[in-house]
Parts: sequence; C-alpha cells; structure tokens
Amino acid sequence: MSLRYKALIAAIVLVSLVTGVLVYRAGQGYEQAERARINQQLRADARNLNAVLDARVTVVGATLKFASQSSELVRLIREDTVPLAGNFSTFTREWANASQADVALAGIDTFTAEDRGAIVLHKGVDLSIVGMHKRESFALDAQGRDKLIADAELNKRMAAAFTQADQTSNALRKSGKAGPAPATSLVMSIDTRVYLVVFAPLYDSLQEFTVIGVAAALVELDSTWLRDNFQVSGSGDGNDSGQDIATIYKLVYTGAAPTASTYDDRDSMERVYAQSQGTSDELFEFGLGETGERFLGLRVPFAQAPLDLADRPGFIPFKSLDHELVPLRRLRQDISWLGVSLGVLASLLAYLTAYSVIRRIRRLQAATTQVRQGKFDTRVDARGHDEISALGKAFNDMTTGLKALGMYTHDTLAKTCWISQN
Repeated sequence: MSLRYKALIAAIVLVSLVTGVLVYRAGQGYEQAERARINQQLRADARNLNAVLDARVTVVGATLKFASQSSELVRLIREDTVPLAGNFSTFTREWANASQADVALAGIDTFTAEDRGAIVLHKGVDLSIVGMHKRESFALDAQGRDKLIADAELNKRMAAAFTQADQTSNALRKSGKAGPAPATSLVMSIDTRVYLVVFAPLYDSLQEFTVIGVAAALVELDSTWLRDNFQVSGSGDGNDSGQDIATIYKLVYTGAAPTASTYDDRDSMERVYAQSQGTSDELFEFGLGETGERFLGLRVPFAQAPLDLADRPGFIPFKSLDHELVPLRRLRQDISWLGVSLGVLASLLAYLTAYSVIRRIRRLQAATTQVRQGKFDTRVDARGHDEISALGKAFNDMTTGLKALGMYTHDTLAKTCWISQN
C-alpha cells in the first residue's frame, strides 16, 4: 500500500477517534448535568404543590370557620324546641359556595342529632353526618355520594377533628381565654378520588365556644384542579410538535392507583404510576409514547396526608428528559459535522504531505537509476532542512565524489565502486 494511502487512513482513524471521544464525553457530562437539574426542578415543583395546598387550606379554613359561626346556625343549634330536621342542607350549601368546595358536610354530636330529630345521613359513635351539599357541576352520582358519606376513614377523621376541637376549646376556657379552635386539614383518598379536606368546629355558643360538631369542605384534587392551579404548556400527548420542553407534568394517585394528571393519556398514567412503585422520594426513569420518549419522575406523598393513612395519597411530578437533551443532540450533530470537516481537511493535508514526500523520494530514486547508468553528473534538489533534504545533499556529495573518481580512473572501475557500495 502506498505511503500516501497509509497517511490518509491514519488521519481518518485519528480524527474519527478524537471526534467520538469528544461526542461521548460531552454527551455524558451534559446528560448528567440535565438529570441533576431536572431532579432539582421536580423537588422544587413538589414543594410548590404543597405550598399551593397550604394556601388553599388557609383560605378554605378561614372561609369555613367564618361561615360555620353564623348567628343563624348557632341559634338553630341552641333552640332545643326546634327540630333540626333537614335544616343543615341550607348551611352546607352556603359553606360549599363560600369556600368554593366540591362537597360540604355537616356533622354534629350523635346524641344531639338523635335528640333533635336531625336527618342522619351516616351515624357514628360520637359524630353523625346530618347535612351534605355538592356543587352542581361536580360529577358525583348517587352511588358515589353514598360511598363518600359512609367512608369509614372520612368519618373517623371527622370524629377526630371534632374531638380535637373540643379538647382545644375546653383548654382555652379553662385558661380563661375562651375562643374558637383552629381549622384542621388533611389530604385523603375516598373511593377512587383524592380530596383536600378542611374541618372547622361548630358551636352552640359564641361566648363559651362549646363544640357541638364539625363542618367539612372537600376539594377534589383532579385534573381540572391541577390545570387551574399550575401552568401546563405543551400538547400533553407525547408528541414533540406541541410540547414545551419546560413542561413539568403532574399525576395524583390514591396510593393504589392514579386518579388525575395533566398528561391526558390514561394508559400513560398507569405506566407512570407502575414505574414509580418502590421509588419513594427517588428519581426514576420511564418511557412514554410510541417512540419511548424518556421521562424522569419523582414520587412524593402529600405533606398534608397523615402518615397513618392506609392508602396514603401522593403525586408525581415528571418531565421529559429527551426534550431537555435536545441541545445535546444539536451539540453532537455540530461536533460530528466539525469532526467530518476536520477529517476531510486532515485527510487532504495528510494526502498532500505524503504526496510531496513521495514525489521527492521518487526523484531520488530516478537520480539513483541515472547514477547506476554512469551519469555521475546527476544532481537532485536538496533545498530545505528536513531529512529528505539531508538525504539529497548526501546524494549530491556522493555523485560529486564519483565524478571526481571518474576523472582519474576508468568508468568501469567507478561503476564497480558504485555497485560495491550499494
């Protein structure tokens, strides 16, 4: 193989190797940095969601607390001669409207409910639900309504809120500073939905603040709530064409199954939830769509969900890793094109350099042939300071010596000396 082709192959191999190493190292470093950045963004988004819930609790709690202490309600509860019947339905409607809740419930002491002839929707040991109102646009059929009212965990939490408020009120009275007990809240799953539930005490006196029951406002954390409270850009269908790379999607789950998401694809919701199993507070990777687009997610329980809930709900913020790596793909393309350009240039230079060396060597070879034929006056161009120039100078010195020898000896002897030297 000619020297110029060897130089050409060496240049191509060297440039390809350097380009490949650069692309690989740049890709590895960039992807690791993006993963760390997305991890921070998802954790910040989780904190933001909990902060939004806390703000919602503050607003609903204050509204519900004010509405539940109306003079009309206190008068109704205090009037022993007035049967309660279905009067709580009016108040629960007012609570739902005032707090913009999906469902409002009224629960009072079970003994009082029975003694005053209240319509009991669900009877508990200490507390019975005596009133309910749902927002007209809220999708909850009769069966779902019955499940919600009879939900054991909800009734348990309402009774606990009633007991806690009573203890707080009693403690305030004993200290000589009678006043209302604070509202409490939690996030819990009921049937197949996740709710933010806010409790505020009901009193039969606004002087002693004797707790007689609990008002509850329920806000479903569904896909509509997520979109109303968090900006979501992009198509949400996994297509690259309409999806903003800054989009952080959210998924809410009951602890057993996904219930809501800003990513409008039920199958994808199931896949995200399945991939999140066993990854509490750990970044996990999964693919979505026909192309297997890579996403990173973080499974986080609601901070407002009690630790002792058997079916503790939570949410999963997730973001497309592949979309975040779009600049990396562009960088790789740029480096690849640069590598190709450099490869072509280096190959051309290597070829031209090798060709120049070979041409000079061929001149020496031709001159050697002429000397062998007895032409001792043959000269080669020996300009320069490289090895081939030095070789040319040595050749010229040799021919000069042979020519001088030929002046005093026969040509045959000079040729014999030349041949014996070579």
